[in-house]
Amino acid sequence: METKEIGFGKIGMPLRVSLLGSMTGSGLDEIMAILGVDETILRIEKALVTIE
Repeated sequence: METKEIGFGKIGMPLRVSLLGSMTGSGLDEIMAILGVDETILRIEKALVTIE
């Protein structure tokens, strides 16, 4: 985010939807802790493929 100078406001909701499939839910830090690193990355990668 810092390198690309993108604020969290621009990626927060898309990240939440890619991880949960919903626009509401627990904090992203909690969600990622529950999912674990591998599942979090997998879900983000799937979302990116869908967007492309």
